[in-house]
Amino acid sequence: MKRNKKSAAAAAVRKRSKKGKTDPTIDALSAVFGLVRGMEEGISAARTFAGALAILSETMDDDDPMGEVVQRLAWEVQRNCKAIEASRGMLFRISHPNRAEFQKSGWPGDEEVAAPPR
Repeated sequence: MKRNKKSAAAAAVRKRSKKGKTDPTIDALSAVFGLVRGMEEGISAARTFAGALAILSETMDDDDPMGEVVQRLAWEVQRNCKAIEASRGMLFRISHPNRAEFQKSGWPGDEEVAAPPR
């Protein structure tokens, strides 16, 4: 489900404090949340490229030293994507406009991960 990245950020910016001024904390979290959501496509593309490199390395001759280099590059990209995604996930939760609600009721998708396989 893709939503307009700017709409959530704009809605948060429009929230006003009791004094009628824009809350700078909301502005900052809104900006962070927009950036974090924007990272998803880049991470997905990097994972795809890493997979392509892994496939490419398997087609190279065993005596070609570049095959090992390409395979190592693929592994490193995949490893870094996992680390970046973990950080992005934490930032997503920290900056989410409905964080308080999800902290009480649980984050969507958590129950799917926690459920034992059948």
